[in-house]
Amino acid sequence: MGGSRIDLEHLTDVLRCRVCGSAYAISDERLDCTSCDRGFLVVDGIPVLLDESTVGTALDRIDDYGAFMGIDESVIRQTGSEWKKIIGRLGYTPEQAFEIGSGSGALTLGLLEEGVVGRLTSTDVSLKFLRSLTARISEYSIPVSLVACDANEPHFRPKAFDLVVGRSVLHHLLDYEQTLAHCRAMLRSGGAAVFCEPVLEGQTITTLFMALMLRCDDMAGGAYLSETDRRHISGLIRNQTKSTFLRDRESLSKVEDKYIFEIEKMKQVGLDVGFADVEFFNDSRGFSYWAYISHACRVVGVAPETVRPFEWIEEAFSESYGLMFPEQLVTPIGYFVFRR
Repeated sequence: MGGSRIDLEHLTDVLRCRVCGSAYAISDERLDCTSCDRGFLVVDGIPVLLDESTVGTALDRIDDYGAFMGIDESVIRQTGSEWKKIIGRLGYTPEQAFEIGSGSGALTLGLLEEGVVGRLTSTDVSLKFLRSLTARISEYSIPVSLVACDANEPHFRPKAFDLVVGRSVLHHLLDYEQTLAHCRAMLRSGGAAVFCEPVLEGQTITTLFMALMLRCDDMAGGAYLSETDRRHISGLIRNQTKSTFLRDRESLSKVEDKYIFEIEKMKQVGLDVGFADVEFFNDSRGFSYWAYISHACRVVGVAPETVRPFEWIEEAFSESYGLMFPEQLVTPIGYFVFRR
């Protein structure tokens, strides 16, 4: 690892004014369109292409979002290893990669750790998240540029990248179809966009397990779960079944996690916006539905040891349906690969 500062100069090549399409002149303090009067500040090496109309994320209100979500060095290494496998399926070595929604940096740092891209441009709607990455990025020799911007706005020139990636980002975006269309425009011919997202077919299984947990606790006279635990788990179930009652744009716009994607529907969306092919891959860590449930419960305040007595539910499922139909199992989170 050599160590490098944030690469601002590279952005003169890939950024374009979304109003007139011209390039920007960039300094350490400002970014200004070379044709019209649009201009933005540069903060700590990060151009801030946000305005008053930009819809931010509630996630950056959490003091330490990475710690809140359990993002530590082991998660970064695991994320990098998993994405190295997925990128290896593409059949080419990405030289110019673009990341949407860097968030706490698990994917950003994982890609740098594995060295699987030649150059990385990472974006997020939260300047706070991006600034938290600057010190860590300097540990790596791979050139990195950071931009604070809205994923649904066309700030980058067409065919500037050969890979677009995002980890748990599309389901936060109200108009994710528009985001995918922008991704296709940014990609060179033969490039790919890869997103790791929640999958309805897999999460329906974890929803069933959690519903069974509540029913079993009822039958045991509430011996395992407190009323607070039950309320949190019921909230998780409601979140994973939200597509049955959150259907209008106004309602969706008010929640942070807006979608859980059906595989075939997402494939069709990709084809509809112009991608040549769309594939889906299960999370290669395996079919540990219980690991997903345990993590989800921990995030909402239910301790893993509290729900451990119900782990037999997954074991019974794995020893029956899972044993007989392993090829039909879908992980709660998986990878969508959109090829241009």
